[in-house]
Formats: sequence, C-alpha cells, structure tokens
Amino acid sequence: MADKRDITTTPRTIELLRKKRKHQHAIAVIFFFLFVGLVIGLSYFSKYPKFVVTDIKVEGTHIIDAQAVGDLVMEDISGNYIYLFKKANTFILPEAKIREDILNKFQRTQKLDIKRVGFRSLLITISERSGSYLWCGSSIPTDSTKLGDDCYFLNTDGYIFDTAPYFSGDVYFKFYVPLGDGVKPMGAFILPPDLFKQVVMLIDGVSSLGLQPVSITMNDEKQYELYLEHTKTSNPKILFNKDSDIQTILTNFTSAFNKPEFKDEVMSKYSNLNYIDLRFKNKVLYKFNE
Repeated sequence: MADKRDITTTPRTIELLRKKRKHQHAIAVIFFFLFVGLVIGLSYFSKYPKFVVTDIKVEGTHIIDAQAVGDLVMEDISGNYIYLFKKANTFILPEAKIREDILNKFQRTQKLDIKRVGFRSLLITISERSGSYLWCGSSIPTDSTKLGDDCYFLNTDGYIFDTAPYFSGDVYFKFYVPLGDGVKPMGAFILPPDLFKQVVMLIDGVSSLGLQPVSITMNDEKQYELYLEHTKTSNPKILFNKDSDIQTILTNFTSAFNKPEFKDEVMSKYSNLNYIDLRFKNKVLYKFNE
C-alpha cells in the first residue's frame, strides 16, 4: 500500500509557509513604520507655521461684540486633535464647531459666513437679526426709571433672540407679555407667531394713521392696551379685547379715523387724550382728560 502523507505536513510545505509568514511579517513591519512616519509627518505639517491660522477677523457686527466672537473662535481652534494634529491648521479647522458655537452663543446672528483668507487668516462675516421690537417683561414697571431695563430683542415672529442694551425713550416698540411660570426668556416666543404678526399689523396700521404706538401690555385676561406716544399731561392708549379680531378692529378704527371730525378732534387735543376704546363692536369710543 502506498504511503499516504498530508501535504501540509511535508518539510517543503512547512518551509514555504514559514517563508510566507516571514514575508508577511516583514511587509506588516514596513507598513507600520510607513504609517507611523506618515502620522509624524502629517503632525509636523499641521503645526507648520505657514499653515496655522493666527489672525481672526470679524466683520458685519453692530451689537454683537466682535472681540468676543474672535475669542470664541480662537478657543475652538486651540489645542490638537488626538494630541497630534493642530486644530488651527488651515486645512483641518473645526469649521462645523466654530459655526455651531457662534450661532449658539450669539443668537442675534442671522447669517454666518466663514472664509479662509490665505493660509493664516480667517474671516468671520456676521449678519445680525434686525430687532424692531423689544420684550421687556410681563408688565410696565411702576418706577418709570426702570423703563428699558431687562429687555430682549424680538424677531418678526415674536422670538426672543438676544438681550438688549438699555434704551431710553421709545427707540424700539416694547411688548409687555407674561411668558408663563418657569419659562426663560432667551429662545422663547412671547406669543404664538400668527398672533404676534396680527398685533404687529395693528401697530403698523395705527402708525400709518399718523399716531405713534410705543408699547403694548397683554397681561390682562380680557383686555389689551396699546400705548401711544405720551405727553406731559397724558399717557394715551388704545383698548381692545383679547378675543377681538384684529383685522376687524383695525378696519373699524381706520374708517373712524378717516372721518375729519374724529381725526381733527383727536389730533388737536392729543395732549389730553386718555384712551381710544375699540372693545365694542362697530364702535370707536374715546375720552380726553378734563
């Protein structure tokens, strides 16, 4: 009977396998050192001064502190990735994090553009939200010296997006609306967006008639008060119900104001105007201080 022997156990095949493993091991060692060399080279390249961003320019800001934006960006690009690759290298900047951090910290930012200028400069261009309105709490302060304190900017949907510096006088129209227990102002809507736009429509409509609305209180369960520019002797306001259709009361008020006898009397005696009452259907009542 012929001698049967497993081919894998012959001396020749064992030697071939040993050489193959040795060859594979040598290739693995070579690739390992090539990889280590590549990592070291890239690490060195990432720190090469010619490609490291050191200059942050911020443009387009008016109320946002440009220096604070620059400091935030420098903080984001400081340090290294996994201790090896410099974050400030112009080719591997953490742009997504920079964008996210600016938008989160400076909520007045409406548009943001990040652009590299050469290899060592970064240009941050910010377009700020325009704030025509302020939210200044749930009610008008009884102390007149507190007017304009602790106010926040609103966008066109009634969304609070930034704290406002102190403004004396009636530079911005002010809303006094309760937000609800425990609701923090920043990032809140003071009213449902549709209702806010309706109220703004009323404000704009009253302004188009030659009157100057300056604030509104919406903290009563039944009645709202739209205050007009005050005088030395009067603080006139327009009254309307919470459940009123704003388009209807604006139409009624416009029709009444377009009548010469009504408009002339209101404007000529404006310094003593107490209120204009729009709470009653198809009626416009008004009263002057005696």
